[in-house]
Amino acid sequence: MGRDYHKSRSSPSDVVASLSITDDGVPLWKGREFLLIAAEYEKSEDGFITGFFSNENVQYRHKGFRQHGHKLNGMSGGALFFPPEKIQTTPRSGNDFFQFAGIGIEYSKGEKRVKGVSAASIKDIINGLKN
Repeated sequence: MGRDYHKSRSSPSDVVASLSITDDGVPLWKGREFLLIAAEYEKSEDGFITGFFSNENVQYRHKGFRQHGHKLNGMSGGALFFPPEKIQTTPRSGNDFFQFAGIGIEYSKGEKRVKGVSAASIKDIINGLKN
């Protein structure tokens, strides 16, 4: 499915060629399927990041309105990120679109709460392994 990229064999122009920008400025990755959801950020504290997500009465760009949208089953291990404030580089870079916020670990359906390990905690763990 789609094209694979390797950091030592793919030029930035190859990656940019796989991006398209919609009329409203949203970047789309051509040739890959993934689900981006918009969870409402709550807080980052004690090494965790939390937010709220409801899959009821949602509007998808390609599938339209759904009374019951995608479920977050299997979201554990998925990247959590903040949207960009603005695109800053030419040519565009993936860093312009995503600011890493953490890694998802659970979704509480009853509370509609997404929980993940914060980026700061992950960096602390990695730095601890280096020492």
